[in-house]
Amino acid sequence: MKKKVYSYKICYKEKGSNELKRYLVTNSLEGAKWDVNWFNTHPPNDRKDNHTLINPTWYIIPVTKYREHKMLWRGCPF
Repeated sequence: MKKKVYSYKICYKEKGSNELKRYLVTNSLEGAKWDVNWFNTHPPNDRKDNHTLINPTWYIIPVTKYREHKMLWRGCPF
């Protein structure tokens, strides 16, 4: 049985780091793919300390649990 996908997390891992950090949450897979392609050509800054990301590897992770989906979108401004 196929699990329902509620949203997608776009995460990254910097070169030399083992920690996977969440950067963005989106509702569609196409939007997530577009964002990853954009981030590969235009490297963004880190959201916490504003340093330029050093050779990040981007991951698209599906959110299949409704509870996690609610927690991710809890602070959404719109």
